[in-house]
Amino acid sequence: MKSLKLILLSFLLVAISCSGKKDGPEKGLVSVNLPGPSAKNLPINDTVQNTKPYVIFVSIDGYRHDYTAKYQPTNLKQIFDHGVHAKSLKPSFPTLTFPNHYSLVTGLYPENHGIVGNFFWDPVRQAKYQMNNGQTVNDGSWYGGEPLWVVAEKSGMRSGTVFWVGSEAEIAGFRASYVLPYEDKASADKRVSKVIEWLSLPEGNRPHFITLYFSVVDSAGHKYGPEPTGADVNQVRDAINEVDTSLGKLREWITQSGLPVNLIVVSDHGMKQLDPNKVVFLDESIKDELPEFTISESGSMTMLHVKNPNDPKDQKLINTTLAKLKGDNRFTALRKNRIPPDLHFSTNDRIGDIVILAAAPYYIVPQRVKSATFVLRNKATHGWDNKDLEMHGIFYAEGPSFRKNLAIKSFENVDVYPMVLKLLGLNTKVQIDGNPDTLADILSN
Repeated sequence: MKSLKLILLSFLLVAISCSGKKDGPEKGLVSVNLPGPSAKNLPINDTVQNTKPYVIFVSIDGYRHDYTAKYQPTNLKQIFDHGVHAKSLKPSFPTLTFPNHYSLVTGLYPENHGIVGNFFWDPVRQAKYQMNNGQTVNDGSWYGGEPLWVVAEKSGMRSGTVFWVGSEAEIAGFRASYVLPYEDKASADKRVSKVIEWLSLPEGNRPHFITLYFSVVDSAGHKYGPEPTGADVNQVRDAINEVDTSLGKLREWITQSGLPVNLIVVSDHGMKQLDPNKVVFLDESIKDELPEFTISESGSMTMLHVKNPNDPKDQKLINTTLAKLKGDNRFTALRKNRIPPDLHFSTNDRIGDIVILAAAPYYIVPQRVKSATFVLRNKATHGWDNKDLEMHGIFYAEGPSFRKNLAIKSFENVDVYPMVLKLLGLNTKVQIDGNPDTLADILSN
């Protein structure tokens, strides 16, 4: 009976949210057929997992740590004020989208989980990973570690993913039970509606761990800058409010449902203003050497791979290139084994033999012929040193498993993973980088 009430409640709330629209609901938003208590062929939780709480793990891509104070979004401000909030969430290096989303769900630094950039070269596979290429993104063999949904599924706990890095791939032999394929243009409401749909399933079929990803704030930050002015002054605010309004609908549904749902809201990185006069063209310094390398990434960081690091000829190429790049205060060029240890970015074959780190806000473009189109088209980006506070994101949490009115200091994003495992009563045998003690005191029990 309780499951049936939840389903009816879901229809009522969605109907209310769409009232007054002449053309009916947005396609895909409410036109869902929620299965009833007798639905067949749905994934089933192991009985012991039905007693566990629920976790919705929300990422607002590109939401800088100071956006809540700056823009005052209603629901995020309420979670900030009355739940748990950190001063900031320190991303892993490089402070890019794909590496950090995967660090959040594996508790591993990029050098250990293998997603070392949005675009990178793997010299062992002799292949390039590209965030905009479905063939690589959905190939589970690229991904190390055990994402939270994999740990859940291995333990007989059903999980769901409304978008996340790696969520459509089969990793370690598992996918989430419920997967919504990535759709960049899907509205915030559509994404939230899918979460409500899954939580409205009969108790035995409901996912206890769900990821929910929003991209619109990152897009606005890139295009208009974190603090737009003039005609664009409201662009970032509007993007934040779109997400915040949808989160409000989700919070209202959670309250009405009576389910023990915990909401964790994070972001992968922050955002920094670009300067169109601060663009570095590498071919101005290493025009003859550059064609000999395989190049990965551009922007805040560029990686250069030689064909064979053990070949004396390639070692000479590395030395010559580093000598020509030395002393330029716009960036630092290093062998990967000389990268500062606190960046945790040196032990993976996918990291370049030379890593060129831009001094913010400088932006690296390998070849002038390709032009600095990103800088011309966008006003801000990220990816720089994770000690830069403008690269930091957020950590907010509320729900029956969390303490209330608690402010904590900044911490590393890899520390979220062991806390979620503890909250859900799950374990992994995979060695992680996250420290389980960091967030031990934020849980209410």
